[in-house]
Amino acid sequence: MRDTAAGAEIPAPFATLARRRRAVRLGHTVLWQPVVDSTNTWARRLVAARRAPEGVVLVADGQHDGRGRHGRRWESPSGLGLYCSIVARPRLPAARLGMVTLAAGIAAAAAVRRLARVPAVLQWPNDLLARGRKLGGILVETSTTGGGTAAAPVVIGWGLNLGQSREDFPVALRRSATSLRLEDGRTTSRAALVGAFLSALEPLLAMLEAGEARPVLRRFARLSPGCEGAPVVIELGGRRRRAVSRGLDEDGSMHVELPEGKRILRSADLLRVLRTRPCSWP
Repeated sequence: MRDTAAGAEIPAPFATLARRRRAVRLGHTVLWQPVVDSTNTWARRLVAARRAPEGVVLVADGQHDGRGRHGRRWESPSGLGLYCSIVARPRLPAARLGMVTLAAGIAAAAAVRRLARVPAVLQWPNDLLARGRKLGGILVETSTTGGGTAAAPVVIGWGLNLGQSREDFPVALRRSATSLRLEDGRTTSRAALVGAFLSALEPLLAMLEAGEARPVLRRFARLSPGCEGAPVVIELGGRRRRAVSRGLDEDGSMHVELPEGKRILRSADLLRVLRTRPCSWP
């Protein structure tokens, strides 16, 4: 057994994944814990202690303090979900790091579509949906400690509902959440999902680092029926407003049109898409 900070004995499928990816950028090292506060918090501790090289993947069977955007709680029951974080050091200016969230969303949707055959779609900036219900989410956090190089470490967290029945969700979430079990009826390997996610994410990060943001934005738009020309509900300054989405910028922000004019959303929430167009893939 390893020490608590580094991880416990790794389940065989994840050990195999690490061996297969030992020569690539992401996934060459996998750490595992039965239960953690959150994999992102665990990753940030390792980054701060300079014990997290680029590409390390941290996976837990459960989380007791799982987090979503703006500190919202992410329900993380043991054995029913995928909870993982990846440490990356994308060579991007700080103003473009928002694109990492979009790239990770594309990779998550690609993994689910490939392995579970669930037509998952994206809701800007970080939600993964199936039939209008939340299936998973991305949480990207930057770190100002433990860098040691010109490329600051970024923690990319991915949470995915796998085995929940409707009754496994809290009552307040039963109408808005779903799982791969509910959508597909089959069990999908967590290690295989992580492998597919990493394989999709690596080239997207390389594209961003090469200054090729537009192809990444186009891929996100094809998977996100609400990001351009759709009536949406947003939260802005504590108020819920109706707007029309007008596309994405090269820093990952969204343009929307309000009655009083256009705005750029960077941290406000897109709460709901009122009407969508069909999304295409790939």
